Amino acid sequence: MHAAPNPEQLAIIESYKRQAPADGPFHRQEDLHLFLDTPPELYIPGPLVVARLCSLEHVATISGPFAVGKNAAKEAAVSQSVSRHPRHGVSIIHPVLNGTTRLPEFRDGQVEKHGREYDFAFTKSKNMRLSHLLRRGLLVQYAQPRGDRDHVYFTQLDSFPESGIALMDTVPDTLRDLNRILAHCGKTAIGIYRTVDTFDDWMSRIKGRGDIIDQHGDVIDNENYEKRMNEAVTSITKAMDVRHELGVKFFAAGERSEAGEAVVDILTGHHTKKMQKRGEKGAQKMLKGLAEHGFKSKDQ
Repeated sequence: MHAAPNPEQLAIIESYKRQAPADGPFHRQEDLHLFLDTPPELYIPGPLVVARLCSLEHVATISGPFAVGKNAAKEAAVSQSVSRHPRHGVSIIHPVLNGTTRLPEFRDGQVEKHGREYDFAFTKSKNMRLSHLLRRGLLVQYAQPRGDRDHVYFTQLDSFPESGIALMDTVPDTLRDLNRILAHCGKTAIGIYRTVDTFDDWMSRIKGRGDIIDQHGDVIDNENYEKRMNEAVTSITKAMDVRHELGVKFFAAGERSEAGEAVVDILTGHHTKKMQKRGEKGAQKMLKGLAEHGFKSKDQ
């Protein structure tokens, strides 16, 4: 895996830049101000959003720091749900694609792709459609930009299934937005957070990717390393802070299949106190290791 994009990948990134707004996340200032003037916590989705989410068996989120394996856990759980003999009779799990106004980036040795990592809404047509969806109340949730250089992360109604279980890859705070919608039908969303058992386990996963730390443990992309590690501190700390308030279910797992089984267990009400304790302990060890490497939360 390469730490830097090759000429072909650089050309793709440059072509995206030419389609993006000149300054900020929106082509039109009126669209930026629409989002700035509509705080996410005060946004009220329309009746179509409420009806769709309330019709589902469960709406769930899965979160975790980078390289912890949350995508593998999600994919394994989805696969298990569509197998001939799913565990505990779990309904079909449908992954939900989130969107963003930022450009695709070079990550994990490849350029991000529309429809795979995100619904990228940086072109003028998609950019304007996003604002249209907000005006019509057809966004399920979004994170508001704090200024011209920040971007909107969002989930639109069309990304949700019409039945079964919807599983979103997002931050734990999104549970608040989902719960405001599901309160109309007396339901709550399920929050899932993946950790690993030890800090060394996590470092091994990061080294295996080869994009910011090589196999010898040497940092090969310092800027990205600093960014991702600080993001990890924020993610883990926030998840630990809200785990009781929002009922976040923690789990730590080794292999892909074990991780998928853990997600299925949570979605079917079979998550144990032992698994919760193991996951929270993993989070604490990850935070300790991060602190030892100079990455601490503001409260530490």
